Amino acid sequence: MSDYVRRYAAAMRELEATEMWRANYAPPLLVLQRKLGMQPRPPHYLKGWWIILAYGGVFAVVWGTAMWIIVWPELEMGITFGTAVAASLAGGAVFGLAMAFAYGRMRRKWKLSKWEDL
Repeated sequence: MSDYVRRYAAAMRELEATEMWRANYAPPLLVLQRKLGMQPRPPHYLKGWWIILAYGGVFAVVWGTAMWIIVWPELEMGITFGTAVAASLAGGAVFGLAMAFAYGRMRRKWKLSKWEDL
């Protein structure tokens, strides 16, 4: 059994022992990464800046693309590409910070171990 598999199994046991919803500790992005053969940590065991980059980055791309295709043309505001990128990055940063705060709060509330200690 690899070190990652052992730690991941221990993390899942620790998270399942809490009252959290499974979607909180095994979000769709984590499930997708595992199906693709990657070895991601559950979000509660990530450093805050990783959460900001990963979750904020995915949010910025998805939200920005959707806004560019669906919403902004309908508003006829003349949004330039640069403005759209800036708005997407700002939205991603806010979302990433919020997710890092939320996961950090849950990690402290449930007194979860550090990844290295699993």
